[in-house]
Amino acid sequence: MISKLNPIVDAAFLYTDAYTLKRYILRVNQAIHIDIMDNDLLCPMQCRLNGVSINGIPKFLVDNPTNVTHQEQNNDAHPTIIPLALDGVTSYFLVTKPTQEEVEDKSILRLDLTAENPPWNPRDPDFAQRERNMVNSAGSINIPDTTARGPVFVSEVSLNNDAVDVSGDTDLFAQALHDNVAVMIAYLGTKDRKPDTNHIELANRWGISPDKGLRTTRGPSERSQAYHPIQH
Repeated sequence: MISKLNPIVDAAFLYTDAYTLKRYILRVNQAIHIDIMDNDLLCPMQCRLNGVSINGIPKFLVDNPTNVTHQEQNNDAHPTIIPLALDGVTSYFLVTKPTQEEVEDKSILRLDLTAENPPWNPRDPDFAQRERNMVNSAGSINIPDTTARGPVFVSEVSLNNDAVDVSGDTDLFAQALHDNVAVMIAYLGTKDRKPDTNHIELANRWGISPDKGLRTTRGPSERSQAYHPIQH
């Protein structure tokens, strides 16, 4: 059983590509150190939030497998694919403990599998809220409805040049987005376009309070133009 006393560490592993023999230092930030474990476990969501793609479906279970099936892929400035193998039903790849010389060797590429910041909290309720926001009341994926409005063109983006530190705070991020970024969107197409998104729908979609949603929305002008915050 994992105790709350287990330390959080930044660890490093040496990975050697079996085909090219190229070596990599894989850094795992904000990992739980457990002395009694023989194997090192990765949290897929923690990796994915750092931009690392993990395809955990074995090749023999895919109708048309490709070179990126059942692999881990780092998507930063140095795209790197790590093939996964199977031990029973567990996907894995082999790593070793690097020597001090290998750690200090600048010719070995460093890859971060997990992020140094913000602080990792696997119990963060924001994950569940963001997942709920992906579907509508019928359980279908929320897809922006632009068909009835015709093509959408971004004609202007305005930014407040003052730096804003949101530090991972969702509410502060929504307020900073409202205060500092606006996009001019022109709707072209059918006459009978649907009403603009109201503040309740916006609040549900973004996981913010209705009050913040009301402050964020702007009514359309006579030229069918509206200001909306950029959605990332």
